Amino acid sequence: MRLTWAGHDFLDAMRSPDVWNRIRQAASAAGGFPVDLLVSPAKSYLEGKIKG
Repeated sequence: MRLTWAGHDFLDAMRSPDVWNRIRQAASAAGGFPVDLLVSPAKSYLEGKIKG
């Protein structure tokens, strides 16, 4: 078995401990999310930090 492109995107987005903790807290507060929905907010957060 190999990791899919979506899996690679997820891991890239969650690489930063700061991003992982923020997204994990948000998902926990909302009762959880499917993995696909976690990638987009993580990428948005990272883009904000880059533009920052």
